[in-house]
Amino acid sequence: ATTVTLHIAYLVCFVACTIIEKNDLRQKVLALVLVLIALSICMITRFSAAPVLLIVASAVLAVLFSPSRLIALYVLSNVGLYFIYRDLWQSDRPAMSVLIYSSFQMFAMLMAWYSHQAEKRRDELMLLNTDLIATRSLLAETVRDSERLRLSRELHDVAGHKLTALKLNLTALARH
Repeated sequence: ATTVTLHIAYLVCFVACTIIEKNDLRQKVLALVLVLIALSICMITRFSAAPVLLIVASAVLAVLFSPSRLIALYVLSNVGLYFIYRDLWQSDRPAMSVLIYSSFQMFAMLMAWYSHQAEKRRDELMLLNTDLIATRSLLAETVRDSERLRLSRELHDVAGHKLTALKLNLTALARH
């Protein structure tokens, strides 16, 4: 019953962590609770895939924490897992088990971090593209206005010269 309850709590925390608005303190706290629940499940169930929950939690942590804090959390959670295997379950090779799971954790963290960075870059590019489209629109409008001004000046100059010449010719004709 405890294992099922912890699994449900893990699932609820995971879903809540993904629903909460980004960069919220509650989201970071829930991510840390994910790690603690995963370690608790590892303590209760010896021969299970409970360390896989640490892999999922590591991917969540990678999106929320800075690299230095992420490394600290990674080391702490794996040290905790090592002591669970060594002291609680008296595993014959705890370091090997932790190395395997920590490698998957590192892979999950890197993939989540790269994915998050790609999303951030995509959002930045969307903003830049919006600015570029607005600038292009303003430039097109400026070019149209400039062309209108050039045409109006040209018409004024040409028409003015023609009208002046016509007036002079009419004046000359009127004298003759």
